[in-house]
Amino acid sequence: TDWPIKVQDILLSSENDQTGWVYALMHPNWNEWTKIGCTIDTNARLYTYHTSVPDRSHDYISKIRVELAYDAEQQILDSMRKYCDRNQISHSHEWFKVNFDENTLAKLALDLGIEILEDN
Repeated sequence: TDWPIKVQDILLSSENDQTGWVYALMHPNWNEWTKIGCTIDTNARLYTYHTSVPDRSHDYISKIRVELAYDAEQQILDSMRKYCDRNQISHSHEWFKVNFDENTLAKLALDLGIEILEDN
C-alpha cells in the first residue's frame, strides 16, 4: 500500500456493528505477539498502526470477512483470553503471546460458529 492513504475507517461497536473484517496482525519486532481486531476497511486500519511506528512493519497474518465484525471479534477475543488464562499464556487486551498462521483465525472463527463470508 502506498502511504499516506485516505483513512476512512469506522469504529465498530455493539451499537454500530456491520459487515467487516476480523484480523490477526503482527509486527516483526514482536513476532511472538498477535493482535486481534476488527474493521470495515483493512487498508485504513493498517494505516492507523503505521502512524505511530516509524518502520511501518505491521502486517496482517490473516483476515476474515464476516457479517457482524464487532460481535465476531468479541467472541474470538473472549475465546483467546480464556485459552491464554487456562494455559498461563501472556495477553493484554487484544494482544496475545500466541503465534498465528494464515489459517488460525479462520479455524477459530469456524470453531465458534462464526460464518465467514465468501468475498474473503
